[in-house]
Amino acid sequence: MATCAQCNRDLPDVARYCFACGTDRHGQGKNRTDSYAVQPGETVRSLNVITSIMPQANGTMPQTYRFTLLLVIALPIVLTLAGFVSLALVMASVSMPCLYMFYFRDVNEWEDQPALTFVATTLVSIITGVLFTRIWMTWQVASDRASSATGSYDALQLLRYALPVAIGAVVLAQVGPVLLARQDDYDDLIDAMTFGIASGATFAAVESLSVFWSLVSTGAWRQDDVDTLYWTTQVVVAGILKPLVVGSLIGICLAAFAGIGEGPGRFSPQHTRTTVAAVVGLFVYLAVNDVIAQVTDGVTQTVSSVLWSAVVAAYLLTRVRMTLHTALIEAATEAAARDHIPKGSNRGIGFCPACRMPLLDGANFCTACGTATRAATKSARRDMATEGRAS
Repeated sequence: MATCAQCNRDLPDVARYCFACGTDRHGQGKNRTDSYAVQPGETVRSLNVITSIMPQANGTMPQTYRFTLLLVIALPIVLTLAGFVSLALVMASVSMPCLYMFYFRDVNEWEDQPALTFVATTLVSIITGVLFTRIWMTWQVASDRASSATGSYDALQLLRYALPVAIGAVVLAQVGPVLLARQDDYDDLIDAMTFGIASGATFAAVESLSVFWSLVSTGAWRQDDVDTLYWTTQVVVAGILKPLVVGSLIGICLAAFAGIGEGPGRFSPQHTRTTVAAVVGLFVYLAVNDVIAQVTDGVTQTVSSVLWSAVVAAYLLTRVRMTLHTALIEAATEAAARDHIPKGSNRGIGFCPACRMPLLDGANFCTACGTATRAATKSARRDMATEGRAS
């Protein structure tokens, strides 16, 4: 038998990872920065969208989600190039919410209350997104008229527009996920973060669709002489990159709300600080986007807008991965120190849904591949255990 250097648990000699705290015996440091707890074959800082925003797809059909994500990105672009701008905007705006609905159904984690999950993560975000967008658009129109009357672009106009939008989006997009995370059935950090990302992405997508609604509502699905460069940029940024940005920010906020331990989420100084940081981050993102639109045009504007949104989205996706990974490691380490078996641990005989190797009783991690058991779906854990008992 071997002993874990981190938590002093006895381990099989062949174990690479500690089943209790997830420490890599080959030496990657306390937090395993070279091995992502959700998908150990990836580093924590790799840019894999699916394993970042849909962590429980790891044990089901990750390749299917990757293909679907590529499809929902490529199809709106193709439609834009063909002149179907309105249809492309609609498809890009609904793609992320629909992808999450498919994800929720596939992982089947919240099978006991699917209606509540759908309402809190999607319907609340749709309603608040539409109402809020109508309010700030009315405010912006009034501000634009005032600026036109003076004949200049007031720098404070940017503050009056971007700051209220950032505050409203960050606060309102958390309403549904917070209501869920305060309940015992949804007290897991992965659940809270997933609900937050889905809610934020839906809120941003609905906001984008509301902004372009006048174009969509005309009924002219196909247009001649379309500025394909401009509209392709709008489709990519408003329909895909912006939902990733807002969704990541809200997901990080909900992770702070849920905390690393067990029990319902709660408002705390950490959640407040994270929310304020999210507001500041979203404000900077929107402000730079607005400045790009004001001081550039043509190809320069297109490239700058896409690059800025892509860089911000990539950075926030990395933050999401690091937040989730660190929380999984710290929660397991804390539980091991208290000699406690967390709710998401394997019970009895089970098999890792990622590599199919046997799991030890009370395992938080697979000793072979290092996958966190909390990253497996409820149905996957049940099926693996049932298979183990049958054999």
